[in-house]
This record gives sequence, C-alpha cells and structure tokens, in this order.
Amino acid sequence: MAKKLNNAPLQEVIFELRWKVSGPEELQRFNYLHGDLYSLVKKDLKYRETLLPPEIPVELYINRPIYRFRPVKGGYPLIQIGPGILTTNTIDQDYYWEKFNTFTKDTLNNLFNVFQFPSGTNIDLALQYHDFFEFSFSNQNIYKFLKDNLHIYFNQDFFITSKNPNEISLGFSYNTEFGTFVIKINKGKNQQNKEGVIVQFKVLHRKFELEGEKIMTWVNNAHDICSDTFIKLTKGDLYNSFK
Repeated sequence: MAKKLNNAPLQEVIFELRWKVSGPEELQRFNYLHGDLYSLVKKDLKYRETLLPPEIPVELYINRPIYRFRPVKGGYPLIQIGPGILTTNTIDQDYYWEKFNTFTKDTLNNLFNVFQFPSGTNIDLALQYHDFFEFSFSNQNIYKFLKDNLHIYFNQDFFITSKNPNEISLGFSYNTEFGTFVIKINKGKNQQNKEGVIVQFKVLHRKFELEGEKIMTWVNNAHDICSDTFIKLTKGDLYNSFK
C-alpha cells in the first residue's frame, strides 16, 4: 500500500458512474435497486440515509443521489445511489488509493449483480479529488500564493488597486486519451469553516462502454492523471509540508 501523506490537503475523493434513465419502467425498477444493493453492502455499510424530501417526486431526482449507505453516521467510505447515478466517496482520514479502488470495484460488482442495464447502455465516468489550502484573501495576495505554491504565474494590469483580490475562480480543461481533464481553483471553505483555496481535479469520460474491467482500468488511469498533476502542481515546499 502506498505511503500516506500525514498532512494531505485532501477533502474528498468521488467516483461517479452515470447512465441515461430510459423511462418510467426504469424509474420503477429503481424502487427495488437501492434495496437490493443495500442487502449486499449492509454488513459494512449499515447506516442508511434518505436524501429525497418526501414531498419531491423521484422523477425530479434523475441523476441525483437519493440514498446513501455509510458504515456509521457521518462515516466513510460511502455509497450514493439514485436514478441514473452511483457514487463512491471517501475523505482524507480514510483514504488510501488501493483501499478506495477495491471499495469502488466491489461496489460496481454489486451494482451489476442486482441491476440489469438496458442493452447498449453507455455510461459517463468521473473521478474527482477536492483539496483545500488555508488562505486569507483579506491578508494575503492570491497572485503570490499561486506563483509560490502552485507554479501558476498570473498577473493583470487592467485594474490597479492596493487591495488584494477577495476571490478567485480559475479553470483549465484538457483533452486526454482518458477523457476531459479539468482543474478548477476557487475560493471556498473546508468542513471546519476555514477560508481558503479549493483545488478540484476531475477526469470525465462520456459514453464509456459498460464493462467492469474496462471501467476499473479507466479509474486507475484517471487516478494516475490526478495524482501526478497534484504532485507537480504542489512540488517544493508546499508538497513537503504534507509529509
């Protein structure tokens, strides 16, 4: 198992599988899907949550999670399931890539065991990492932070002021052989309500073939892209501070 960074900025890792809901019949089948899936995972994920308000019809939650399965209340890793969507999620305290990879593979196998996808179904896959770096926008200069810590050189001369920028929203998108790779940098807060910079890495592949082994090969390749980019983006003093 790979060595864990003791002070990693990781907030959450999310794997998503999405598919097109074909119609009312499939929505009806979903009423059984979440129960069938839970019966296979309840040994390890006993705690169930319902995310759908009782007054909202299921039709309005297509491609949105409705049920969540956790080991305990507030615990990770977890599974989310809804009409046309399944996710696996974990956070830094529980994150080892090999462990999350196995959890995701087992979850997919359980899904395929209890749900018959329509013939010819294509799926959308996504793997994303959310990292948080504490930063005071009122007391620090975001241009300097980007340059010194993330190796992003950015400046402007169209608005001259002595004040620091109080927000940032920056994104990059690249086409790769494994799909679209997106990096987003935004102002945000962590679970402790501290202000800072959130960096999101996401690999997205649309219309992927519905085949378990190929999906997991893609997941590993997407992880490698995110991991390698994170190391290069934070190399130097910032990365060393995570060890």
